[in-house]
Amino acid sequence: MGYLVLQQLLEEKLGIKPVIVKARRQKGLASSFQMPTEEQMQYMQARIVDPAYNRFVKVVVDGRSDLTEADVRRLADGSIYWADKALDEKLIDDIGYLKDAIDKAKSLADIKQAQVIEYRRPFSFADILGAKTNVSLKIDRRTLYELAVPQALYLWTGPQ
Repeated sequence: MGYLVLQQLLEEKLGIKPVIVKARRQKGLASSFQMPTEEQMQYMQARIVDPAYNRFVKVVVDGRSDLTEADVRRLADGSIYWADKALDEKLIDDIGYLKDAIDKAKSLADIKQAQVIEYRRPFSFADILGAKTNVSLKIDRRTLYELAVPQALYLWTGPQ
């Protein structure tokens, strides 16, 4: 789970001091306007991250009859698995490319032709930074929401 904390930027660089009014103690969790306390970090771990991890383990166990829950927990440590290792560990059924997956899907559906549509998310962080040519800086409510609201994701951040 990750989110941006903009407190230092807002206060020290822009001179903006956020005011947060909330109804209950936990309501201001994961605010982009202040660093989380240790208590808040533990709360988010227990209420968001751990349940998401446990759900992930359950989905894998339910989908992989050859793996026990202990197997999945051993494997689900954030490691990256190359295809051959994933195959050895029974995390995947086969190794192939997109064409192979499309052919398999057509075979399972018992069809000869299929139109494949690839969906892409229209928003990117580069859009906000204006990295694309002729793109002006546009931060609308939706973009700000995507940046500011924490999301539980399966995200690899590189070697630690």
